[in-house]
Amino acid sequence: MGFHTERIKYLMSIASVVVHLYSSLLTQASRRRIQRNRRHHHITSR
Repeated sequence: MGFHTERIKYLMSIASVVVHLYSSLLTQASRRRIQRNRRHHHITSR
């Protein structure tokens, strides 16, 4: 039983790390898109 719980903890930690990396990548992509849109908007407004 102990081994099983340890394995679950290990898998959960890996899953949390993967989710964190994935979310950070998504936020970076959205930020880049927003910056691009802003730049484009500035160019068109001028």
